[in-house]
Order: sequence, then structure tokens, then C-alpha cells
Amino acid sequence: MDIDDIFKGKKISKDPRVIEVQDSETHKVTDGGTKRVKTSQEYNADRGKRFREEEQGGSREEEDGEEEGRFFSDGLSRKEKLVLDWVDMVQNEEVVDEENKRQQESKAQGVGQLDSNLASGSSIIKGLQRRLERVITKNRELRIEYGDQPLKYIESETELDAVLMEIVCLEVNEKYQELILSAAGGNSGNSKSRDEDSGGMLQLLVGLFMEHENNDILIDVLEIIKEWTTISTPALDEEDESDADEGEGEGGGGGGNRSGEKEEREKEIGIAKQIISVIKEHGFFKAVFHVLESDRFSKSLALASTLDQNQDQGGDENIDDISMANDRQGLESIMTIIENIFNIYSTNKDKDVRDMQDVLSQSGIYEWITRQLGTSSNASKEKSKRKGKDKGKKFGNVSELKQMAIEMLSMLITTSIGMANGTQSEHTESNSAALGVVNQDNEVQLMELLLVEYNDARKSLFSKSRFQPKAKNRVNAGGISSRINAGSGADEGLELEKEREREMEEYYKNVCDCIDGILLMGYKKGFLANEGLELMTLTITNNLKYLEAIDASVKENQNQNQNSKIGTGIDIDIDIGIVTRQLVTISYCLEQPIQTNQKHIESNVETELAHRQLVTISYCLEQPIQTNQKHIESNVETELAHRFIQSGGLDILTHRQLLFVTSSSFYASTSKKSKKLKQKKLAIINPLISILFNTLRLTLPSNPDRFKILAKFLLPNSSDDNSPTFKMYKSRLDRLISFHPFLVSSSSSSVGDPDHLSLYKLDSVLALLYHNSAASNKTRSHISSTLSSRYDIDLVAGIFKNVLEYLHLLQLEGVFKVSNSFYAELLNSTIP
Repeated sequence: MDIDDIFKGKKISKDPRVIEVQDSETHKVTDGGTKRVKTSQEYNADRGKRFREEEQGGSREEEDGEEEGRFFSDGLSRKEKLVLDWVDMVQNEEVVDEENKRQQESKAQGVGQLDSNLASGSSIIKGLQRRLERVITKNRELRIEYGDQPLKYIESETELDAVLMEIVCLEVNEKYQELILSAAGGNSGNSKSRDEDSGGMLQLLVGLFMEHENNDILIDVLEIIKEWTTISTPALDEEDESDADEGEGEGGGGGGNRSGEKEEREKEIGIAKQIISVIKEHGFFKAVFHVLESDRFSKSLALASTLDQNQDQGGDENIDDISMANDRQGLESIMTIIENIFNIYSTNKDKDVRDMQDVLSQSGIYEWITRQLGTSSNASKEKSKRKGKDKGKKFGNVSELKQMAIEMLSMLITTSIGMANGTQSEHTESNSAALGVVNQDNEVQLMELLLVEYNDARKSLFSKSRFQPKAKNRVNAGGISSRINAGSGADEGLELEKEREREMEEYYKNVCDCIDGILLMGYKKGFLANEGLELMTLTITNNLKYLEAIDASVKENQNQNQNSKIGTGIDIDIDIGIVTRQLVTISYCLEQPIQTNQKHIESNVETELAHRQLVTISYCLEQPIQTNQKHIESNVETELAHRFIQSGGLDILTHRQLLFVTSSSFYASTSKKSKKLKQKKLAIINPLISILFNTLRLTLPSNPDRFKILAKFLLPNSSDDNSPTFKMYKSRLDRLISFHPFLVSSSSSSVGDPDHLSLYKLDSVLALLYHNSAASNKTRSHISSTLSSRYDIDLVAGIFKNVLEYLHLLQLEGVFKVSNSFYAELLNSTIP
């Protein structure tokens, strides 16, 4: 056969699955016991179908000898393919093992562990740094040359923004931080390398932030700094830290994981501190001060607030949403950076305090906060003049600037008193003085601003969204029923108002936190001078009246077979929480900071803002009052106690609605979550006891105010036990004693437990009543019999023992004199 005939023959099919054969060629198959012949078309169709089944993972097995001597596709059987795949997998695993071994060796040498795709991370960082420097230089030159022609340099600005976006994306992986830090000179081991790297990436970013006029570029830089100062590894609590230490000693288990987390967090904090040190050295926080002072990120938000007020009057002005979003992002980034720094420097060491002080003083964040609050106050005054035009709006809009300012101030004050992560610090006084957040020079002005914001928030929560409790028909007609329907989803149109209400509650809570923090520091002159105590008393009084209106309306709805549970829960959660907050604030202003060697002792206050629970423990039970040392605020606290009584505070302590709130039936009817409701109940009882105790402590027996307090509980002169006066007295006394069952049942065996201390505090109040009562014998007998009827006799004896010990301490410190006959009477008395 001629070789050319081969290439001139029939063309080979392009489809590898179709093999052309001669029609005369036969393929014998068994079909039902008979033999038939397939044509080439039938055979090719059958082979194509078989290959498609193999590609789709079919499991049809080939018959032996059917395809002997023929090759299709790659000529490999399924089994052979699996073997080859397995060989490839083993080879890949060997490559991965070698890469892991190389990474471990690199880590042992201090280079750091990098993934395979990060092996060239150092060159990437250096390349980005060179690009950033080149683009910054180019953009600067074009801006100088074409300052009044933005189109000439807009392309370079876009390129600069793109490079910054690449850096933002890179920093997401914390393994780049060390590379970036070393490129900035912050991790250099000697001065020579530091000088060589003095033009590193961090300095380029800080310089760009200080000189550039485009807010978008500034926001990019802030985003980078924010991410580089964010600690991704969560902090461990005391229990986890102890487990981590045990894991280090034992070398295994979950403790080892926590130990690794602790080391990783410490490593991140170390890198972040070096970054902060570098940017502070190059003037970043001073640049932040100028940005805040010039309101570069505040103008559009302030304008939006003004336009929003104008729209309430019928105006149709609007503002660019993009500008607002950019300014909001810039301010939030600055606030987050400050918050990150406070979280990093949370150890309360002297150097950390100095670093926080430098950041605060250089950034000017406190000045910006007070300026925003002052502006907001003026806006609120202007808004109050238009009161008649705002009738259709339930909640006033709180400007975003004011929300940010109050939230940041709350964080600063909380950090200042050492309450980070819900714990108290031994450096309370030194921190507050070092940080300079609150001092004797600014406390009056700051408290005035806060009380103005507090009053505005209070009015928004009650005057518009709530219904005046004086007219019950208004509540029943348009109040509770509509809120019940809204709570059940019947009226979706109120969703926006609900959202505004939640925002206002959050803002209200932050303002209260700021006021409470300042009072905890011992700065009370501003609270007294700006009539803060009267304002709190008024709030509680209005709240209690409103709760009475709710109670009456709910009962009416229940009589009408209406589902009132939802509405009750909505209102009670809000109002009970607000009553508690004001009681806590009043108890703070009456508490007297005890001084030991001219330093405030550790405050025993536990805070859980999520449930609005704050248990206040009296300083007098923690440590006896030292009469040989002068109290700074003693006169102020005495005046506050007097003003509290004059403003109707005693009526609050004995208000029947408050008694209803503290009763077990109230909470049993509103929810099944007994534990959470116990916390709410305890949150009300503790400040009540603290206020009662401190008003008694701050009013001497010769003070007329003292008799006003005792008149609420003393036995009347009437001998008729059925007289209305005696019944009122008995109910008040039983109200005090009724606190005991809840406190005892919820307290643990720990001597220092807050519940136990509250119980002892109540016993101290009863002891003072013993001493000052004109009919002390009968009063003591009544209290003893009531206690004994509800408690084991040993518990009652223990209560009286603690009372006697406390009275003895007070006598030794000269708080008041107790006669020996009075002690003998108590010691020799027989408890039934």
C-alpha cells in the first residue's frame, strides 16, 4: 500500500468518542440468547453513551474482553486513573509537609510563620511602600502645580486612593503587621536601621493625613490605622487566665489553647503599642486634633441636623448622602482608634496612664465632645421655642454628632474610674486625675451640659411618646391599647417610632452612665449646683405616676378580655429600668467617698448594663468612717440629703407603686424568666436601701429632717392597734422587713456577697430606728417577732449580732452615741 493512500483516505473524526468502522465489520453481542450484528453508527452511539456515563460518575463496569485491543480517550481504565490520582495526592502531601517544615523553621528563627501565598509578603509590603511614596510625590507635585484645576490631578488622586485600598486589604491578615511595622522602623533592633527606615510606611501615612485636603484620602488613612490598632484576639477573663496558666504548666488540653490565645493577644498588643508609639511620635494625634477642631468631618452631619429641624417646620432642603456617609465614617474611625488605644492601655500601669494622657491631650477629643454638647444644648433651646410646631413628631431626633460625643464621653469616664470589663481598679483616683476627663475645674460645666441632655432625653421619652398620667381617660383612649396593638404587630406604621424610641433609650442610658461616673469619682458640686437631685426626683415621681396609669389601664383591658401582656412588658421594661437608674444616681450622690491616706478606696459596685442592674453598696459598711480625716464632699452630701428630703424624696421611698413593683406578684405576672426578674427586683431594692440608709446617716438626730424620715416608720403614740395611723405604720415597717425574704433567698454563702451586705445595710437601718424611736421597746419587739415568724431563729440572732457590731463601730467612730442601757436591752432581750 502506498504511504500516500493512508493520508488520502477517509478523514478521522474529530470526536474522540466516535470511531468510524466499516459497515461490513460486525460486532457480535448476546441479546436474549440470539446473535445480531451492530452497524458502526449503532456501535459509536453506544460508546458515546458509555463515556458520558463515566464522566457523570456512573458505575457501569465493562465486560471482560469486550474492548480488548482497542483504546479510547486516554487509554486508562478507571482503576488506573484512581491509582494515578492517589500518587499525585501523595506527592502534594509531601510538598505541603516540606512547606510546613520550612514555615516552622522560619518561626523558630524569629521570621514569623507565613502561609504559602504569603511567602513573598515582605517584598509585597516594600513594593507597596515604594508605590505609595511615588504616588504621594506625584499627587503633591500636581496639586502644587495645578491647585485650581482639579481635573489635572484627579487621576493621581484616584491612583493614590487605589494604593491605600490595597494597604487596607493587606492589613486584614495580622501576619502583615510585623512586616509593616519593621518597614516603619518601629520594630528595628538598632538605631541605624531605624534611621534608615525613618521614611517608612507609617510615617508616609501620617504625613499624608497631616497635609492632604481630600477627606476621602484622610478616611482611607484612618481606616488603615484603625485596623492596625484593633486587637482581634478576645481578652480572657480571670477564670480563663488561670486555666491558661495551668495549661502552660501542664502543657495540654483546653488550657493550652487558652494559653496560646493569651500569647497571641499579648503579641498583638505589643505590635499595636509600637504602632501607636510611631504614629504619636510623627504627630498623628496632633493632626487628629486639627481635623476635629476644624470640623472637617462634622460639617455635613451638623448641617443635616439643622436641615432636619427645618423640615419639621416645612422646609424641603436636602444634603448629599455620600458626604454624610463619608463624614460619619471618618468620625467613627477616629472614635474607634481612641477606643482601641484605651483597650490596649487597660493595665493601669503608670506608663500606660501617661500614654493615654498624651493621646487625650494631643487629639483634643475631650474639647470636641464638650463643643458638640454645647452646640446641641443651644439647638435644644431653639427647638423648645418651636414646641407648638412639633406636635406631630413623637421623638426628637438626636443628632449623630451628639450621640457620638456622649458615647465617647461615657467610654472615657468609665475608663477613668477603672471600670473596664466590669471590674474596679485600684487606681481610680490616679487615673481620673491623670486622664483629666473630670476635675474640679470642669465638673460644674460638664455636669450642666449632661443634665441638659438628660432633661431633653427625659422629655422625649415621656412628654411625647408617653401619655400624661394625670388623665387616665387619655391613657385608656389612645395610650395603652395602641401600644399593645403595636407590640403585637397590628400597626406596622409605628416601627419607625419604635426605632427612634430605642435610640433615645440608648442615648438616655449613656447620659446616665456619664452622670453616675462623675458622681462615683466624688465630683458632686456640679450635680448640686445644677439641681440634678431635684431633676432625678421629678423623673422618678412622674415614672411612678405613669406606672400607676399603666396598672389601671392593664386591669381595665383585662376586664375587657384584651391581651395586655405585650403592652405591659414593653412599658414596664422601659419605666422600671428608668426608675432604677434614677434611684442609683441618687444613691451615688448621697454616698460619701471614704478617704484612706488621701486616696479613694476601691468602689464596690457591680455593673451589668445589659439588664440595667447596678448594685450599690454603702461605703459605711465597707469601712468605718474615719472622723480624724476630713471628707472633701461632706458638706455637699449633707446638702444633697437635705434637698432630697425637701424635694419629696421620702414620698418616693414609701410610694405604693414602688411597693407593688418590688412585690413578687408583680414579676410573676409579667414574665416566666424568674432569674432575670430577680435581678431587676434587686436592682430596685438595693438603691432604695442605700438611699434610706444614707439619708439617715447624713441627717443627725438633732436635725429636723431626721424626724421626717423616722416619721415614716416610727410607732405612733396611739395605743389603738386598729387605728388607721397604726395600720399605716405597720404596713411601712412590714415593707422594710419584706425586703429580707428576697435578699436571703437570692444570696450566697459568701460573706462579701452584695446581697448579704445589702441585708446588713437594712439591718443597720433598723438598728438606727431602734435607737431613735421614742417607743423603742415596742418597735424592737414588733420587728423581732416579725423577723422570727419568717426566719429561723439562728438567722435572726445572726442579724441582731451584725446590727450590734455595726452599732458598736459607729459608736467608736463617734457617729452617734449609744447608751449602755440600750446595748444591755438588746443583748438581754429574748427573741421569740
